[in-house]
Amino acid sequence: MKTDWLLSLFGTLLIGSITAYLAKGRGRNPTIWFFIGMGLGIFGLAALLLLPPITEANAVSKQQEPQIQSEPDEVIVHPISPEVDVWFFLDESRNQHGPLSFDDFKKQWEEKLFFPSSYVWCQGMSDWKKVMTIEGLENRLNS
Repeated sequence: MKTDWLLSLFGTLLIGSITAYLAKGRGRNPTIWFFIGMGLGIFGLAALLLLPPITEANAVSKQQEPQIQSEPDEVIVHPISPEVDVWFFLDESRNQHGPLSFDDFKKQWEEKLFFPSSYVWCQGMSDWKKVMTIEGLENRLNS
């Protein structure tokens, strides 16, 4: 009787461990898949094997906006037209605001919700840039 319980526990841990090991190799979170394997047993392992592996090439990012670049502040990019439909900015706490029309974007600027050192992004930009690095933007916001 006691050995049945131990065999069951050993089997559950073994399936969980195998599932976690395979999950790590397939680019998935091994901790989560360990518990899925323990809870669902062979069905959890089958579910993992039916899912496609996650690679950097097909991984979906959490946000579709470009990542903040860590270039020096003195980088100057080409002028951006204020008529662009969609604008975003990061406030001092790195909270994202947007999408905003340029008029709303300018109102946020006037209310001092972001500054020359704040990161902004709009359609047509490949990366987030600081306001002061975008030629003519600060002047348009102040006009």
